[in-house]
Amino acid sequence: MMALPEYLEDAYHQEIIAFEEEQNMRYVTTAERIGLKKGIREGIQQGIQQGMLLGRLIENILNLQRKFGRTVYSEKELEGKNLAELKNILSDMEGKSRESDC
Repeated sequence: MMALPEYLEDAYHQEIIAFEEEQNMRYVTTAERIGLKKGIREGIQQGIQQGMLLGRLIENILNLQRKFGRTVYSEKELEGKNLAELKNILSDMEGKSRESDC
C-alpha cells in the first residue's frame, strides 16, 4: 500500500468529494443500509396494520348500514376516507344504533 504525502492526501479527498457531489453520489455505510432496510420493513408493517384496521372499520360501517337497511356510504366512498373520518362515521352510527335500541 502506498501512502500519499499529507498535502496530496487532502487534495485527493477533496477531489473525491467534489466528484461525488457532481455525480450526485452518496456513500451509504453498512449501518445506514441496515437502518434503511429496518425502517422500510417497519413502515411496511405499519402500513399493513393500518390497512387491516381501515378494512375492519369499513366492514363494521357496512354491516351497520345493512342492519339499519339504509345505505349512506358505498364501499368505494368509505375506501376514500381516512382513519379519523371512518372512526367518526362508525361512532355516529353506533350512537344511532344505541338510540334505536332504547
